[in-house]
Amino acid sequence: MAIKVVSRLVATLELDTTKLQQGVAQANAAAKQIGQSFKQAAGSVRTGMGKAGDSGERLLHGQAARRSRKRGRHIAGFHDIHGWV
Repeated sequence: MAIKVVSRLVATLELDTTKLQQGVAQANAAAKQIGQSFKQAAGSVRTGMGKAGDSGERLLHGQAARRSRKRGRHIAGFHDIHGWV
């Protein structure tokens, strides 16, 4: 009797651990994916910023931008922060 109970317990425990392992694996995979997408997003923003700043391009086209250009100043706008989106 006791042996049966113990064997049953062991069987259920084994099942639980496999389920747990699967869950952990899935969670890890999801976390990895999220991390990669964050890295990609950060990379694209960084390259955009680099492009906007390094080449010294004036990316704003509008009245205020033209005025600031005349004064030799440049107002940082959406594209300066994010690059060309």
